[in-house]
Amino acid sequence: MLQLCRKYELPILLSSDAHDPADVKNMRYIMEFMDEADFPRQLVINTLMDFLQTGCL
Repeated sequence: MLQLCRKYELPILLSSDAHDPADVKNMRYIMEFMDEADFPRQLVINTLMDFLQTGCL
């Protein structure tokens, strides 16, 4: 799925899937995985402040 999103430059949204409120913003492990998968951070919506503020890429 990530390969297709990267190929067609489709943005994705990541979730921590936290089971404890203290971990809601903890994206450490998923971002390490995304880096290992060579997925461009500019296609990860929740790392883009402009998108979070305006809703536009």
